[in-house]
Amino acid sequence: MTAEPPSIAYSTDRPEWRPHQPGGALEPYVRAIRSHLPLALAIVLAVLLGSVAWLLVRSPVYQSSAQLLVTPVAADSRTYFGLPVVREAGDPVRTLQTAATLADSTDAAALAARRLGDGWTETRVRSAVDVQPQGESSILAVQARATSAQDAVAVANSFARAVVDVRAKALQGAIDKAISDAQSQLKTPGLTPAVQADLNRRVSDLRAIVRGTDPTLAISERAPLPRAAQGVPPSLVILLAIVAGTVLAAGAALLIELVTPQPVAREGDLLSIYPLPVLARLPSERARRRRHGEGPVAPHSRAASEAFRFLQLQLELGKGRPRSVLFTSPSRGDGKTESIVGFARELAAAGRSVILIDLDLREPGVARAFGLSPTRDITALLPSAGRLKRALTPVPGEPSLRIVAAVQQPDGTLLGRLTGLLPDVLDEALRLADYVLIDTPPLGEVGDALQVAGDADEIVIVCRFGNTRARSLETIRDLLERMGRTPTGYLLIGGRVTDTSPYGPAAVDEEPPVEGRDTRRAAARGQGR
Repeated sequence: MTAEPPSIAYSTDRPEWRPHQPGGALEPYVRAIRSHLPLALAIVLAVLLGSVAWLLVRSPVYQSSAQLLVTPVAADSRTYFGLPVVREAGDPVRTLQTAATLADSTDAAALAARRLGDGWTETRVRSAVDVQPQGESSILAVQARATSAQDAVAVANSFARAVVDVRAKALQGAIDKAISDAQSQLKTPGLTPAVQADLNRRVSDLRAIVRGTDPTLAISERAPLPRAAQGVPPSLVILLAIVAGTVLAAGAALLIELVTPQPVAREGDLLSIYPLPVLARLPSERARRRRHGEGPVAPHSRAASEAFRFLQLQLELGKGRPRSVLFTSPSRGDGKTESIVGFARELAAAGRSVILIDLDLREPGVARAFGLSPTRDITALLPSAGRLKRALTPVPGEPSLRIVAAVQQPDGTLLGRLTGLLPDVLDEALRLADYVLIDTPPLGEVGDALQVAGDADEIVIVCRFGNTRARSLETIRDLLERMGRTPTGYLLIGGRVTDTSPYGPAAVDEEPPVEGRDTRRAAARGQGR
């Protein structure tokens, strides 16, 4: 046994851990956009490009309006009796609507199209022109739309003139017919003097109004040249596109957050789900592991070594040295096995004797992490208690470090058979070593670790920013709370070292970058467990 080092007195007072406070109603949207920033930017860019393309292909629309003055004749006027003119209907609004119906005719559209030429047709003119009453006034507005200001003016003026000409022609024809009818009646024999006088008066009145125009409809104002095209200005279209794109991006990101398991990207989010002390922070060393390949775990950097030493001090804080420490994680790929192997090596380098037991029977990785192919494994414990020494495998180059390798069994039945022996196994291991470290499957995905959690002195939850899923962390919280067990704290992986002073590069950014693609690749290879 290694001699006990001098004890170090630590304060047992720990700070009060409070969950991360949300930032208001918009905080979920902001967090969702930050988590899916490339997607959000792509959506905004797509909407923006779509609006620019629409602006480039859309035709400008100019609008101009000519005005027709409506002067209705009295409803009881004998002079205009039977003639197609606008008469007073008792209601000015109704009178003006009647005048608009008479003015907006196919004959006027056909005449205007002939006068405009250049491809204009009756249908095209009617689709480009609207005749609308102007409020409660006596004015009809002939509004025309076209792709150029000059065409809008020409169409409005041509249609207004065509309305007046068509109405004048119709009135002239009706007057001629009325005069002819009255004169024919005068030739009828046997008319009384009174009837003859009335017919003569009628002919005289009709001849008096023959002026070639409809006295009830006249052009009061020609269409002016419009100064600008109608519709939303391009600058406003771009602004609305950015706003709409941002709203769509936030909605899409939030929908993804709701329907898919999301990784935790910030320490504040982690603590808001399960407020526990942060025991140590490990920087991300994925580049180092990729260079090292699929074999044993690569040696850790100086920053990682300092973090593991800090973890040791945190575990010993206030209670002296713990004898057994269980490592678990919320999700696969959080770096649980990598962390427990690194911690075991640091303890061994500090002169502590360590036994590392691999209880992750679903995906064992401790032996592979040390580059070992042991001939004995955890099944040597099954016949009876007191067989731990038979299951131990020494680690070459690490005389104070031994492991109990696992055998893969995805259904978990072997662990059930070992459960009854584990208290005796741990007692035997504690008599042989200063530290007993236990690697278990991710508790956020399977409940195997619960069978051991009650026997371990400390529980360390390993989380990796950009990989640990919030729902899995909630599962750990709920399971351990039902069990009545509070974990010692977090070992966080991720971020960049910010302190390179002589005291050691132990500081890590609180909000490290999300390692989405690298994390998924490592998990797919079975590394970083």
